[in-house]
Formats: sequence, C-alpha cells, structure tokens
Amino acid sequence: MANEQLRDFEIRSAKFDEAEALTLLADRSKSYWPYDPEYLRLCRTVTQLTAEDIRQWPVLVAVNNRKIVGFAALCEVNRENMLDHLWIEPAYIGKGVGRALFFDIVEKARELGWEDFKIASDPYAEKFYLKLGAERIGEKESKVRKGFFLPLLRFYFP
Repeated sequence: MANEQLRDFEIRSAKFDEAEALTLLADRSKSYWPYDPEYLRLCRTVTQLTAEDIRQWPVLVAVNNRKIVGFAALCEVNRENMLDHLWIEPAYIGKGVGRALFFDIVEKARELGWEDFKIASDPYAEKFYLKLGAERIGEKESKVRKGFFLPLLRFYFP
C-alpha cells in the first residue's frame, strides 16, 4: 500500500493566503527524513514561503479531498533558474504526487522561457530527481549548516 499511486488529486496555482500552510507542510516534509531537531529548526529559514513568493513566482499545489498534500515552486536565485521548493506531506510520499508536481512545474518553467533549472536537492531526495531525468552537476554547501553539502542537480527540459 505504501507505493500505491494516488489518483484522486488536482494541481492548481497556490493562493496568496496559503503561504503559512505551505511553510508548515514543508516543515513536516523535511521532518520525514532522519535529521536532528536543531538542523530542522535551522531549515525553517529556507523552507519558508511567503505571499510575496506566491505573487512573484509560479507555485503549484497538489490537493486531495480539499487538503493540500504537496507543493512546488520556481524562482530565480543569484540569476540562476531554480526549483526552489518541492515538498510532499509525509503520508503522500511515494504516491505519485511529487512526480506530477515536478512535471507540472516544468511546464510553468517553460512558460517563463526557461530551458532548464537547477535543484539544490535534499540528499534524501536526490534519487527521486535523478529518476525523473535530472543530472548531478556538483554539490552546494548548505545555507544553514556549514560543512553539510547538498547535491546540486540540473534538469534540462526534454
């Protein structure tokens, strides 16, 4: 049952007033992995989403039975196109929600005229992105923990 695909969900644009709920969802998603509490606390500074982020950049949410079960967001960071967020409610990880969000956000990136984007991936999510066609191009030091490196990936649009 853990790998059973969820078929009953829709993907839509995020609403400005959903920023706080999406930030809390990102916290729960990050907590799915076996990180220490201090690291999770520090990560809140980079997993936060604001209404202004939603105004400026494409943010998509996956909804199942009126409940947000995941979201993805694009943005430009230091003049680089980035997949800035892709978070899934822990109970929905492995059910196809992340894959659907990923490919829908790729379409949003195409609409912006992008040909690719980078992903500073959580180490636990790297296999997911590689499976979807991203390639590892290096590492990037974590903004919140010195000496901790994140896989740096690039996804070229097919």
